[in-house]
Formats: sequence, structure tokens, C-alpha cells
Amino acid sequence: MNKEFRSADVLVVGLVLLLGFFKLPHPFMGDQALSLLMAERLADGGVMYRDLWDLKHPGIFVFYFLGGSAFGFTELGIHAFELLYMSAFAVTLVWATRDLFQHRFVASLSPLLVVGVYYVVSHVWHQTQTESVVGFPLFLALACRHRALIADGAAARWLFASGLAAGIALCFKFVLLPIVLAFWITGEWERQKRELGRPAGAVVRAGLPLLAGAALPLGAILIYLLRYDLLPLAAWTFVTYPARAVAEVPPDFGMLSTGARWFAATFAPLLPLAAVGAYVACAGRRFLPVNLLLWLVLGLGVILIQRISWWPYHYLLLVTPVGLLAAVGIDAMWARVERVAARGFRWPVRVGAALLLALLLTPLIRAGASIARRSARYGYGIREEQRIAYQKRVSRDYREMASDLDFLPAASGRPRDLYVFGDPLYYYLARRQPPVALMATWFRALPDVWVDLLERIDRTRPTYIFMSKGAFAEVRKEAPRGIEPLLERTIPFIEARYQLHHLSPGGTWYILRTRPAR
Repeated sequence: MNKEFRSADVLVVGLVLLLGFFKLPHPFMGDQALSLLMAERLADGGVMYRDLWDLKHPGIFVFYFLGGSAFGFTELGIHAFELLYMSAFAVTLVWATRDLFQHRFVASLSPLLVVGVYYVVSHVWHQTQTESVVGFPLFLALACRHRALIADGAAARWLFASGLAAGIALCFKFVLLPIVLAFWITGEWERQKRELGRPAGAVVRAGLPLLAGAALPLGAILIYLLRYDLLPLAAWTFVTYPARAVAEVPPDFGMLSTGARWFAATFAPLLPLAAVGAYVACAGRRFLPVNLLLWLVLGLGVILIQRISWWPYHYLLLVTPVGLLAAVGIDAMWARVERVAARGFRWPVRVGAALLLALLLTPLIRAGASIARRSARYGYGIREEQRIAYQKRVSRDYREMASDLDFLPAASGRPRDLYVFGDPLYYYLARRQPPVALMATWFRALPDVWVDLLERIDRTRPTYIFMSKGAFAEVRKEAPRGIEPLLERTIPFIEARYQLHHLSPGGTWYILRTRPAR
């Protein structure tokens, strides 16, 4: 029986790998393009935030840097690295959930309900986003904290590992701290309950390895910031700027509604099973299920407090708790099936229950099959021309931007002769790097920052400027009202230094004047 289940583990992890393989040529969108541009700057000796600026935390840029350095700074390279990363996550899920379920086959299914579902539901905006990647270290922080409760004589090592994983997660987003603290606090409460007492210094002895583990990745980031004198810029990026944006930019409740509806529709097959798992967690009060429910609840809170974002991909933070709570629900319902089957008609009852489960998960199964068919239609993107055709089929932006960029001369290396008022994906497809650190329309454009942007463009004078259609409309939507006079002066500012080159389907091209305009 054990050998059979070990084979099931291999089979499920192999299926997850196959789903990830189908997504290797998946195209980037603006967020992923920006992260790759930052990773390339790092590879060239550049400095985060100083040479290229964004509101994201360092963790995602380090992830892209590692992936690009290992497999190449392309979609294929980053997604290959992600596939290895997610494969490790899948194996970890099997290892860590064996004590969670009554039925061993449910532990075998857990990678499919988490990593497999992620690959099935993630579209071009979602793959390799921060929320997509951070589930692994968050789950490791929880799993290692659980192991510390049941380890004989090795609790300190597991606590250190939990702290290390939590520190890595916080490098991706510090706003995840409430989830990490929930794991640690409930872990200490569970320890005291099991030991029926509170020996002097026990809390300190548990806290020290946790904090020591977390200090390693967080300390490495702090050393990096100190080395390049980036602490003031980091404080402005992570504290001052978001606070000002929240105060000056009205909340976009339409985006919040869009994200919530996407989450409900996308995860509809799993949510009833997860609801059963949540009930089991509340009734049984076991450490892992309770913390998965806390992750789900606190994760929703983390999404809500990020008021200047509320993008649908933020809900991918909940893939792991929803998938594992669904597995808890399957485990509980299968126990009921076993009790019914014991009364007679054992195999028909089991087969019927399995068919009902497959029917519930049909939308996810169909989506996975559709991904496989589309990938096969384009030869799995193995050859470059197949990969480009696949990307243009999947992403309308790839098709349109490629035609916008047709006239640009081929670039050797990553020149900085183009500035785009629009999506950072233009830089990636043009094989160029932004000439200034600030990228227009890709941040909440506070007025003083917009003035700084124009001054930097004036100093660097890139050869080309591209103004994409709808760029200013996007800025107006996300910026305070005080930005309007600056936007009205931006076109005259450009035309005083640049002349119209041509109009493309996606916008207007300007080229640097050889002589100043009168």
C-alpha cells in the first residue's frame, strides 16, 4: 500500500510538472517585464530602486535575477526557474501534509490542488507575480513550525527553518507579517497546551531561533540597502510613497470588485470543498488546518489593506490555503464515504464518490486540458518561431506592441535610447532598458514625482519617446487631481525637444531634434 501511494506521489508531481511545462512559453505582461528589467540591471551591476524604481519589495527582483542568471532573461528562462521552484513546492506539500490527512491519497493530491491549480488558473497577468511565488516560503514557515511541535530534540532547528522561510516571505512583501505572526503565536499556544505548563524562558527559547532565521534574509536585504546608501530611498518607497498615495488617490472599488469576482469565479470548484475543510478546522482545532484557515482570513485582510492595488492577481496569495482546505474537506468527506461503503457495495460507493468529485472539479480539469491542447498546437514553444506565434496568440498586447516596434533598429545589448509613456512590456519586446529610473504610468503619479520624471528625461534625452494611446487616461485614473496641469504641459515639453516621427497603431513616436525648436 505504501509503495502504491509513493507511486501516486510521483504521478501527481509529474502531472504538475507537465502543467508547468505547458506554461513555459507563456508571455509576460507589464509587471513581469518590469521585474525582468530590474533583474537585468542587477546582472549588469546596477542597483535596485536607484537605477530602476518600483514599489515592489526586493524578493521578486531577486527571484527574477536568480532565474535569469540560471536560464536566461526571457519568458522561457524565468518560467523554467519557476517550474523548478514549484516542483520543490509540490514535493514539500506531499512531505508536510502526510500527518494532516486520514487518507494517504489526499496528501498525494495536495500538490495538484495547490500548484496544479495555480498553473491552470494563472493567465498572463498572474504567472510569476509576487503573490504567485510567496506561497512556498509561507507554507514552509507553517510546516516547519508544525514540525517543531512534534520533533523530539530538534525543535530549535525546525524553529530556525520556520523563521528563515518567514524572512524570505517578508522579503517579497512585508505586509505579510500578520500571517507569519499567526503561525508563530498559534505554535507557541499549541506548545503550551501540549506541555501543560509554561516553563520559565520557554517563550524566549522558541522566539530566538525564529528571529535568528528571519534575520538572515532580512539582514541580507538591509546590508544591501546600507551598502548602496538606499535606506532613505527604501523608506520613501515602502512607507512614505504608499502612505501619500493612499491619502491622495481615491480607492478604486471597481478594481476591488473585479478582483473579488475573479477569485470567486476562478476558485468556484474548490470553494465548497474548502468550506468543508474550514468547518473541520474549526471543529477539530488541529494546528495545520486552523492555521490554513487563519492564512485564508488574514490573507483577505492583507489584500484589502493594499488599497492602492487591489489587482486580481493578489488573490493568488490564497491558492495554498484554499487548495489545502479543499484537501481537508475531501479527506473528511472520504471518511464518510468509507463508513457508508463498510455497510456494503464498497467499490460502487467509492467509484461514485470519486466521479462526483471529478464532476465538481470539471472546470479546472477542462481548463488544464485546454492549456495542453493549445501548447501542443504550437509545438510546445520549443522553436523560437513557435514560441512567438504562441505568445501572440495568447497575448493581444504582444501582437499590437510588435507592430508598434517594427521600425526600431535592432539593438545589441540593452541600449537606453527609448523612453515609453506606457507599458514596461515595450522595453522588453524592444530589447531595451529604460533610460531613467522612473517609468511613467507604472506608478501612482504624485505631482512632485511627475516633475522629477520630466527633469530626468530632460537630462538624459533618449533618442526616441513613445506615447502610447490611453497612457494619460491611465495616469489620470490612478493619480490625484493635482496631476492634470502637469499632464497638459507634458506634450509641449516633449515637442520642444522632440519632433513627430510617425504614428503607429498603439500610439505616437517622437525622435530627438537635431536642433532645438523655436
